[in-house]
Amino acid sequence: MTVSSATARAGYAGDGATTAFAVPFYFLQEADLKVVHRDAAGVETTWTLNSQYTISGAGNPAGGTLTVATSPVDHTPQTGQTLTILRSVPLTQETDYVENDPFPAETHERALDKLTMAVQQQGEVLERAFKVSEASDTDPTLPTPSEGAFLGWQSGQLANFSPTLSAETLTFGSGLQKVGTEVSIELATTSPALEFSSGQLRVKTGEGITRTADGAALDISGLTEMANVVTDSDFFAMYDQSVDVLRKVRRSAFLPTIVFQNAFESAEQSITAGGTITVAHGLGTIPEKFEVILRCKTADRQYVPGDEMLGGYVMEAGSLNGWGVQVYASATNVVAQVGDNGIQALDINGFRIALVLSSWRIVLRAWK
Repeated sequence: MTVSSATARAGYAGDGATTAFAVPFYFLQEADLKVVHRDAAGVETTWTLNSQYTISGAGNPAGGTLTVATSPVDHTPQTGQTLTILRSVPLTQETDYVENDPFPAETHERALDKLTMAVQQQGEVLERAFKVSEASDTDPTLPTPSEGAFLGWQSGQLANFSPTLSAETLTFGSGLQKVGTEVSIELATTSPALEFSSGQLRVKTGEGITRTADGAALDISGLTEMANVVTDSDFFAMYDQSVDVLRKVRRSAFLPTIVFQNAFESAEQSITAGGTITVAHGLGTIPEKFEVILRCKTADRQYVPGDEMLGGYVMEAGSLNGWGVQVYASATNVVAQVGDNGIQALDINGFRIALVLSSWRIVLRAWK
């Protein structure tokens, strides 16, 4: 036979179903292959012949087939796993020539095949090795490993370097400590000079401090707005990095937005003077916010269908009766109480008018 291909390895990605994998190169014996399984976490395991897999096709120049064992344990490569097949012939020479015997051409050729396979096998390993360029005369010999050190080039050779810090690099003092090769930074609990921003430890900007491209801290002058800021309780100072100035910003622009987890809105409810409307909200607790809405269904004075207004309640002077609608809530219900006299609103001239209750519906809303 001849070894006409330089291929000495094959790799496959698992899919949870495939169990037969081609060995696309010539190998002499079943034991002349090495099979490496890599799981989704990157852990590699060398499989054992006739345990996790079997081989067919030994001695065939076209190659053979690796079949994964599925019983009694299923070793089928899953999605995210890989299987690598490499030629791994023993680096030995076992052919013995007997003096005066006929020339053993077949045995001789098989020995040459094995030598070629061994060369290819070593070449495959070298392809994955750390190398310098062909034109380089640098010595890439690794130094003796040193715990905690990292590699670096020094005078054309690789050397061990320790991650140390010197006094020229950092000034140690209150809040900044160095123990061995470790540095700890303690931020002040109030008005720290350092801050964490976008995953970086940075100098906090403010009055007299700004940032430049190289990260240096510089004094800046002309902060004329600062005096105005500190005397105006509705404003505060904010650093504008794009133009390197402190700006006066209104506090109301940064009021928090309240976000409710759940909301409830009732169906439209008919209205009767002195009536009570009780609707279960299903929020499981007393709502943080609730309201009653009056929704116009048919035209009433200047109001047209679809118009909405918030409900309110007004007591009539000299009487226990009232106008409007009052709302309250419990852990289970939202309740609207309509005044005995009905509901009043303002017309286009600002005068109070009694609404036609049949032209309106009540909608109850709640949030938590």
